[in-house]
Amino acid sequence: MLGWDVLLVSFGVLPLMVSTAGSSMMSGRFYNRFGPRRLLFSGYILVGLGVLWVLFMEPAWGYWGLVPAMLLIGLGGGAAVGPAGAAAVSAAHASRAGLAGGLSFMFHLGFGAVGVAGGTAILYEASHSALRDSLVQAGITMSAADQAALNTVAANNGALEDILGQFSVAESEKIVAALTDAFATGLHDAYLLPLVLLMVGLVVISGIDENKLHGVDG
Repeated sequence: MLGWDVLLVSFGVLPLMVSTAGSSMMSGRFYNRFGPRRLLFSGYILVGLGVLWVLFMEPAWGYWGLVPAMLLIGLGGGAAVGPAGAAAVSAAHASRAGLAGGLSFMFHLGFGAVGVAGGTAILYEASHSALRDSLVQAGITMSAADQAALNTVAANNGALEDILGQFSVAESEKIVAALTDAFATGLHDAYLLPLVLLMVGLVVISGIDENKLHGVDG
């Protein structure tokens, strides 16, 4: 964990936000030229590369190790979301274009929420299990309540200081190291879910029949 406060974290994800916005604006220009299937496939591949980067990165790389992943995921996500909505609209009759666009947006939000919830649950459970195992290996006895609290606090949170105050300096250092490794383990396992979903998405993309889509003006 980096130990950043909320403000620094918000600035830290700027590479993801900027790359997503830029890619979204550019993808519309290439929709009629390349078609939705190519754009969606390219976007999913970029996101997949970003996910793989996270899966194989080392915690010692720190924040800058995450920047390439954020850029890849942002570029890929921006390249895919717009064409997906446009393809949904162009697959429907003009009289139902609004309904198609609304349904597409609803599914984006719905599945996005499910993905975030699932990833967060995996992150919590995997990091909690890793933290518990690390404490046992280090010979440190800690209550289940304190372990659960540690698993949900930021590195600069006052709750962390309160818990560490119960242990010696040497033990506290081991606990912080265990907490950092546990978070890295949880993050790794959490990204396995989007990797699986990406594979499913690529299968769906391969089934798009562009001959049944009418062109999009612009």
